[in-house]
Amino acid sequence: MTLGEVAASYSERMGWSIIPVAKNKKAIVEWTPYQTKRASQNQILEWWEKYPTANIAAVTGAVSDLAVIDVDDIQEKNNIDKLIPQGLQFPISKTPSGGLHYFFKCPQKLGNRVKAVAGSDVRAEKGYVLLPPSKGTHRHTGVWGDYTWDVKPSIIERPAFPQSYLTLIQQIQVNNYISNVIGKMFQNGTRDEDLFHVANCLVKAGMLSTKVEQVVNILADYCQPKFSLDEAKQKVTSALQRAARKDHQWNDEIGLWVSQASGNFRINDVYNDLGATTTSDKSSVRVVLGRLVKEGSVARNTGSTGSYRKIEEVCNTIDYENADEKAFPIKYPLGIEKYFETYPKNIIVLAGEPDAGKTALMLNIAEMNLPLPLPKMYFSSEMGKGELRRRLSFFNRPLDSWKKQGFIAKDRSQNFADVIEPDGINLIDYMEIHDEMWKIGGWIRQVYDKLDTGIAIIAIQRKKGNELGKGGLATLEKPRLYLNVSHGTLEIVKCKNWAMSGVNPKDMMTKFKLVNGCHFIQEGDWTKD
Repeated sequence: MTLGEVAASYSERMGWSIIPVAKNKKAIVEWTPYQTKRASQNQILEWWEKYPTANIAAVTGAVSDLAVIDVDDIQEKNNIDKLIPQGLQFPISKTPSGGLHYFFKCPQKLGNRVKAVAGSDVRAEKGYVLLPPSKGTHRHTGVWGDYTWDVKPSIIERPAFPQSYLTLIQQIQVNNYISNVIGKMFQNGTRDEDLFHVANCLVKAGMLSTKVEQVVNILADYCQPKFSLDEAKQKVTSALQRAARKDHQWNDEIGLWVSQASGNFRINDVYNDLGATTTSDKSSVRVVLGRLVKEGSVARNTGSTGSYRKIEEVCNTIDYENADEKAFPIKYPLGIEKYFETYPKNIIVLAGEPDAGKTALMLNIAEMNLPLPLPKMYFSSEMGKGELRRRLSFFNRPLDSWKKQGFIAKDRSQNFADVIEPDGINLIDYMEIHDEMWKIGGWIRQVYDKLDTGIAIIAIQRKKGNELGKGGLATLEKPRLYLNVSHGTLEIVKCKNWAMSGVNPKDMMTKFKLVNGCHFIQEGDWTKD
């Protein structure tokens, strides 16, 4: 694999935000945007086409859910390891200098820490770490060497950050803070603001509220004059309330949420999706929903407290008298059409684990239906033109035959309803979302509304072990066929158009092998466990 393909693989399989880094460990591109969002597969491959020898770095912090302990003094390794639960397994890489990188999930609000604990640094928010097979020099000898995996993240999933290490960081931070400022602060006239400032900083740093209270109680005793324990506790409470508050535009946010809702919903759904956690937030949500009820856009469901439904007064008349009963003449890999009958305007969802074969399924559907005299629109959110050409070349047909038979590939990662072909086969690979997962149901609905006689097959990401893809139940409402794609297994989660009378395909599954990235070999029949 090229370095670009390795970098793209880290992004897709690990979910890490990837950037190119020069040999001097400086980012080659402006990387601030990628501290909060991941680059697309296209962007990553384009970077390494431009900088083919660039090192690969993962941006640490919440964007990658990644925090790394950098053990740069190997003599301190034993002391550092004592802060990690015995027997805990985690990914480890070796650096050219002989150091080690320990990979963990990132706690909330953990930032970079230089010499956080003797012999080690921490890379978290606003940091990055080099990944194998990047190259670097030994700090003492200057000899070039490779970063290598000792324990691969594809084999051992990174666990939660060790609490003992985190607690020690926080204790050191508090001790440093006290020693530096205790003589200048907490005096009459500034003591009230100073004590709240300390409490607020510790809460923002992620310290447990009980420990924040302990520290503030100690400092309250240093104040001139002293604070009582009740007064000190109030400072902690105020800091926690400030951290919990979020500047919401409730009218706009709830209006958008309701516009994308379908059928009945509960007020708890609104709380959870929009992050209404405080009493004040929940009160605001209830007020806005009450106004929407009065305006007639939402109605309360009788007999069920906190249950609502969206009022939809506009509906299209279905001209069933002049309708064509013919099914849509599409073929699928693994003989899916034997169980599911496709009709015009149908939505099909493929919810796939990372690297399980979603793209291969999409391209197989396109290739199998090239003879159909209608457009085959393929929208890719992650492949550059070079990678797509390579993938298409795996099939046993001339490369130019794809275009001659109506296959059109487009680079697209959002707003698919604006560009789909209403009367063609639309393959969306994939519908990408990183937060506010509930929105994906609305996006699928927008695609459905745009279809006329065509269909749309939409790929979405699904976390390993989850029953549904990103967006949960919202992704299940509109599709007539919903497939879960796992490594070597395809399962029918929902099927509304049965091809065989009396045979409900729901929960049927089959096993397969994927050969050369494009050829599906079925292993056994479709069965129900």
